[in-house]
Amino acid sequence: MATLGFARQAAAQQSFSDYKALVCVCLNGGNDSYNMLVPVDSDQHTEYESIRTDLALEQSTLLTLPGTSTDGRSFGLHPNMSETVDLYGDGDIAFIANVGTLIDYVDAAAVEAGARVPLGIGSHNDQIAQWQTARPDRRVPEGWGGRLADLMQGVNADNGISMNISLAGTNAFQAGKRTVEYAINRDGDGARRIWGYEGEWKKTIIDRLFEAEHDHPFRREYKRRLVGAIDTGER
Repeated sequence: MATLGFARQAAAQQSFSDYKALVCVCLNGGNDSYNMLVPVDSDQHTEYESIRTDLALEQSTLLTLPGTSTDGRSFGLHPNMSETVDLYGDGDIAFIANVGTLIDYVDAAAVEAGARVPLGIGSHNDQIAQWQTARPDRRVPEGWGGRLADLMQGVNADNGISMNISLAGTNAFQAGKRTVEYAINRDGDGARRIWGYEGEWKKTIIDRLFEAEHDHPFRREYKRRLVGAIDTGER
């Protein structure tokens, strides 16, 4: 907790002149990674073939990556990923393999002995959520992208625009305690047009409707989201 506090203080005291974005693509489990990054060493590929059986890619079809991993092994990519091989060769991408949402390192024997495992182990939905929240030991509404944005709010040049922008709707990854993701459609044109909002007198009427106070918490939250989306879309 102290480290997070120091990070928040550092972010609040600094200003950054360069822009960087973290782009996350969540495939929701829809990636057959063992047929994307494949071992090409003879022994390792033989083991891979015994696991994948009829789904295994032939060794001769793989696009070998230059260099070796930290433990001296060689890998290749699926034959349809030639552009990715070029990116790897240019040093523009890297692969982080053998990672997951474990609480502790376990094997089959440890699991049978009662070792701590992620909640809902075997549940696809829980695994997707845990990749976004980085909390396999509990179910929380905030994601690690949202928590990061909470810490970095002090260096956001325009606090009226969320640091987290989504092209895929709302999600746990970008939600924080103080950060709300701004979801736009895939065409990137911001908030959807509200009928009649382009006319000045109509806009005035609609704005007055938005000024109305509501007792129901759902109506208040809907109003807050809608007004925020309009304000952000007009920036």
